[in-house]
Amino acid sequence: MTIRVVLLGAVHPGSGPDAKMRGLADTFTDLGCAVSLTLVPPDRRAVRTLQRALQTEHTTAGSAPNSAPAGTAPGRTAPADTTPFGTAPGETAPDVVLARSHWALPPLIPSLRRLRHRHGTRLVIDVPTPTAAGMREIAGSSRPWPERAGRLGIEGAWIPSAWPWADLVVQYDRDGLPWRLIAPRRRLTLTNGVRVADRPLAPDWASRTSMAFVTAGSIGQWHGVDRLLRGMSAAQEHGSTLTIVGDGPELGRLRSLTSRLGLDDRVRFTGPLTGAAYDRELAAADITVASLGEHRRGHSSLSPLKTRDYLARGLPMLFAGDDPDLRGNPPFTFRAPDDDSAIDLAAVATWLQHLRGAATCEAPEADVAPTAIRRFATDHLDQADRARAILTALRLP
Repeated sequence: MTIRVVLLGAVHPGSGPDAKMRGLADTFTDLGCAVSLTLVPPDRRAVRTLQRALQTEHTTAGSAPNSAPAGTAPGRTAPADTTPFGTAPGETAPDVVLARSHWALPPLIPSLRRLRHRHGTRLVIDVPTPTAAGMREIAGSSRPWPERAGRLGIEGAWIPSAWPWADLVVQYDRDGLPWRLIAPRRRLTLTNGVRVADRPLAPDWASRTSMAFVTAGSIGQWHGVDRLLRGMSAAQEHGSTLTIVGDGPELGRLRSLTSRLGLDDRVRFTGPLTGAAYDRELAAADITVASLGEHRRGHSSLSPLKTRDYLARGLPMLFAGDDPDLRGNPPFTFRAPDDDSAIDLAAVATWLQHLRGAATCEAPEADVAPTAIRRFATDHLDQADRARAILTALRLP
């Protein structure tokens, strides 16, 4: 029997969450599921667009695995005039709807409940960040207080109101009170994963002598990029550079700090990049930079998508915090202290020099070579394992 999976999400195009949802769709397809994906920008039309997609997506019973709904290309939204799930003769409703937890999800719950009641459809809600951490992040932001109050209400009450109706709530870590009491027996702890094989290997760092840092994403204060800037300012002799790929609320402050520290000639802001342009920037990295300030939102556990992306490319990485997948302290990662201290570039330089010596040695068992880092990602960070775990938890073959 072909399992029918529908994925829904309100995400910014080209963002990490967008890539995660698309990767999940491809991964379920690889596992033999019939998959349909609907992603919309998180704007005022998000609820209406997702509702329309939920009402109109369908698949024909007996269609081949990996097929999209009739008249729909894989990974696209079904046309608006298609038949609602399971209403035409010989058609079936989805077995699973996987939706990203977001303010646009609660209005969809009545439709999702009808699907469950009529067809037994299972609902999986993917919660990208523990709510307790999100609440601390909003409370500590620089937004005006009225805006913060509204966002706190949405994050702490409105978004979790959808969770009691889920058959499975997926998070990368245990949430704080009271949110971990919602559907406690229907929780699945899964760290994030990526499709490792889709990432190009970036092996050139092992043969270079430079110290070029690259970080990517929607940069917030919890990413702690300022710690690296202060470390670069204190250790000018290392000639390090930093490329910041992406956007985010912290960029203005980081630009100002870069100028104050006299680092304008060593720090570059590219803005958001995708595709080949993004791949080029990552290929030029000697060290990638993950989150360095998770402690700032009162949470040390993290599971960033970019961490998985970097390692899938075979790149060494600087990070801080407690990533469950990196608790063994693999030698190709440098873990900085979980505080606001400047990054110790002398220690990072020594570590990188050692890595390069080990990565270029003749011993085939060298465990820090780019191919070894990628192999680690395949074994521990691949999205296929996460998709299988969801199907297993739902008792689907």
